[in-house]
Amino acid sequence: MGTFAKLYDWCERTFWHTLGRKLASLLALYAVNLGYLYLYFEQKATIAQALAEGQASAELATRINASLDGGLTAMLVLSLFGLAWLVGQILYLRHLIIKPVRSMITALDEIGEEGGDFSQNLQPSSHDEFRELAESYNRFAGNMREIISDIRRMTIPIAREALLVKTRIADTGQSARQQVDMTDTVFSASTEATTAISEVSRSTQIISDSTSAISRMRGFPCGKCRISRPRSTRSAKRC
Repeated sequence: MGTFAKLYDWCERTFWHTLGRKLASLLALYAVNLGYLYLYFEQKATIAQALAEGQASAELATRINASLDGGLTAMLVLSLFGLAWLVGQILYLRHLIIKPVRSMITALDEIGEEGGDFSQNLQPSSHDEFRELAESYNRFAGNMREIISDIRRMTIPIAREALLVKTRIADTGQSARQQVDMTDTVFSASTEATTAISEVSRSTQIISDSTSAISRMRGFPCGKCRISRPRSTRSAKRC
């Protein structure tokens, strides 16, 4: 960036950082009229001094002064008219430029602060490029509203299906929990049955051992007794 560009950037950031100030800078053109007035008064003083030194007649000096005063009056009137016209132009351009720009800034701020609200349209206030800009934005906002509306219509069935899927998942989870509870119950019952069978097996082993011990104590080394049917009216037991 060159020196002139840096100087211009500094001046703009310091003095003319708004459109209003940029338009107000047009008043600097009125300094030209003030320069004209200064030159007029200076020339009038020079002419008056020349007339006094040339010993002109009083009638000629009066006529020259009257002509100069008439010119001064006309210049003052034209200067005031130019000033009023310049101020009016600034206010008119301010209305044409700053109002549409601020309207667009407000609309964009509302979109950013309200999470994408495109319900507001810009109202064209002139018949120039700013009107075209406002109409282009309104078309853009209208298209965005249609897109958002279509998306909302599409999301309703999706939300319904998602709710159904969520309900089914919840039911499946409930069924799975019930299956887990039933499995735990069956496992507990199986464990208890296994324990009971083990207890019965130990009890059976104890009974068997006790029976063997009793049999040995009675003199039956085999631990078993054999009963034979009587061949006569008497009963007999043999081992």
